[in-house]
Amino acid sequence: MAAPIGAVSPNDGTGEIAGRHDAMQAEAEERRSVERERDFDRFLTFIDAIVAIAVTLLVLPLVEIAGDVTELSVNDLLFQHAGQLFSFFLSFFVIAQLWFAQHNIVRTVVVQDRIVTRCLMLWALTVVVLPVPTALV
Repeated sequence: MAAPIGAVSPNDGTGEIAGRHDAMQAEAEERRSVERERDFDRFLTFIDAIVAIAVTLLVLPLVEIAGDVTELSVNDLLFQHAGQLFSFFLSFFVIAQLWFAQHNIVRTVVVQDRIVTRCLMLWALTVVVLPVPTALV
């Protein structure tokens, strides 16, 4: 008995082609998924670099103070710059706490989207701005 017109015979190769097409689509989706994960990892590395730069900016004024150690004793130097040292340690502690909180929150993020990216950039702005009030002390 002949197959009806338009019917696919199991031996005509279209099933094999469809299977290859599905496999190619799955492979392409896997590549896109890996690329999205890589993009998010790169973005988090950028955020970590912002934190590292902010901490570096906190330390730079202390390096200048250390140059005065030849003129003053260490005790006098620490006493005269106690406010700056306190503001450095306080700002460092705040940045560290912010980073730990961000790290714990981001660990649960499954998919990076526009909202996550914007929230992290706003978070980074708070870290970037923190050395400014510290320098004013």
